[in-house]
Amino acid sequence: MTRMKNLILLTILTAFGLQSCNVGTTGTWKDENIEQGLKNEIEALDRKVMEAVTTNNSDLLKSIMSDKLLGKSGDNIDQLIQQASSIITTTDYIILNQFEKVMTEINSKYKFPMTLDAIDSKPQILSIYPLGMAEGYFPMIEYLTNLDLKDTVQTKAEYENIHLEIVKSFKGIDKDKDYIFYKAFSQMPDGKTQVPTYGFIKELK
Repeated sequence: MTRMKNLILLTILTAFGLQSCNVGTTGTWKDENIEQGLKNEIEALDRKVMEAVTTNNSDLLKSIMSDKLLGKSGDNIDQLIQQASSIITTTDYIILNQFEKVMTEINSKYKFPMTLDAIDSKPQILSIYPLGMAEGYFPMIEYLTNLDLKDTVQTKAEYENIHLEIVKSFKGIDKDKDYIFYKAFSQMPDGKTQVPTYGFIKELK
């Protein structure tokens, strides 16, 4: 049941993600090429989508849809919201809302990029945001590394040290979470040019 309801919600959020990340009429940006300001806008949309689903409010959902997406969706939105709201409870919304509060506190309290001076390689935390998956929402930590991404031994050791610093610095970020996702960038992303990245998944349970 949990997997089903998250898949339904993820379907809705994906539609908005694709809409929000569209660049003109040329296509869709990949995650590493989305500027932080745009990511924040997407996260705000995600929260409104969750509110619309948990309150069975298709009008709220339609109010934040583009005319183009609304025209394509039509009555399907009403049906999708009704189906999703019947299995996504207020408790789910509360859990997500609590997670969002932790993310908001982190981003308001700390200025990014943030260099982790306790680590010899001096990686920089670029952003922290909730990543929506079929299993739920999990923290995504994006950081800039000075190491060669092809050196998987050193990059893995660095990531392990970053994780220790993250849970120490950002209290509650790992609360009731199964995973924390990490993405290393080889150079500072500018939102225009694709840059090499390497990902890690920290299992917490």
